[in-house]
Amino acid sequence: RLRLMLASRPKQRTTFDLAEAIRPAILMTRSLGVVVRDAVPTGTWVQGCRDDLAQAVFALLDNARVHAAPSAVDVSATVHKGTTTLFFEDRGPGMTRIGGQPMFKRGRRGVESPGSGLGLFVARRLMVDQSGSLTVGPRPGGGASFALSLRSAPSGSSGRAPQVALQPTVF
Repeated sequence: RLRLMLASRPKQRTTFDLAEAIRPAILMTRSLGVVVRDAVPTGTWVQGCRDDLAQAVFALLDNARVHAAPSAVDVSATVHKGTTTLFFEDRGPGMTRIGGQPMFKRGRRGVESPGSGLGLFVARRLMVDQSGSLTVGPRPGGGASFALSLRSAPSGSSGRAPQVALQPTVF
């Protein structure tokens, strides 16, 4: 499955409601005992690959579950100049466990961290492949703040946007 997700293939961009696309990942994470405070309003339209976005969101929420427990995760979105940014903020240890190394590198794990070190690498790749981005920084007051960005779609969009094949980025 991982190989299929990372395979070089053209992506089809569609228009979809951001809140509806991320809600299943939020519900799944809540079922695992994580408090997720969702402040993303329905009707925030974006252009991208819905399934890839959902996979990236689940990877970020799972990362918070593993590394920031028992911290709650706040999820919010902003729209600015044609870009919609989805924020994930926790109150865990923040970037101190990363040791100053690139956190989106394949196999990169925090100090004494469980996991394969692929979750954030895959999440970033899924975002870049759809002309989006994934960045991380410290949360004011402690913790981490991840930001996923996608192109905004006109308010009230429905259905599919014109199909645009995106060329994948090779890492």
